[in-house]
Amino acid sequence: TDRFETVKAVNEEKFNLLSSNLFGLDEDEKGYLWITGSSGLFIYDPATNTIIEQKNDNEQKGGLSRICFDNDGNAWANGSSGIWCYLTARKKWIGFSNEDGLPGSTFDGIIAKRKNGDIVAGLEGAIAIFHPDQLTQHQKVFPIVITEATANKHTISFPLITGTPKKLIVSHGSNYFS
Repeated sequence: TDRFETVKAVNEEKFNLLSSNLFGLDEDEKGYLWITGSSGLFIYDPATNTIIEQKNDNEQKGGLSRICFDNDGNAWANGSSGIWCYLTARKKWIGFSNEDGLPGSTFDGIIAKRKNGDIVAGLEGAIAIFHPDQLTQHQKVFPIVITEATANKHTISFPLITGTPKKLIVSHGSNYFS
């Protein structure tokens, strides 16, 4: 018919897109369609009629429900395991869940961008408003603890006991240690 067109990507068999329940899609600045479903996220290029990438980490994110983009081109998606943001500049996913203070235990409601650029997500009994422009200001910093190092074939222990000297001295040109 002239009213609509049914599209099947030429490489669909490789990604099994059609065997996944599809729940959301949005278009990025390059014209790619980001499609969310029970098998994760698919990125589809309408110009070549191909799926160019599948971002599926079922152990971490699981299926994804809805998707939208913020003003910086970062993708925001929600699913059973939390609210996820794909930082396009870093090519990295960050997630938010009840461990970060979000209410409830299911996060696959609605997600949308407000006119001011904030991202609004429907949660279990509440909504959460994310401020994408503040993402870089509030990153989790994990401490690094070095308990042992080897330099010049000598192993040095760094005990966790307070007050114990913790110093590693290497000679010039020997600044590699493991």
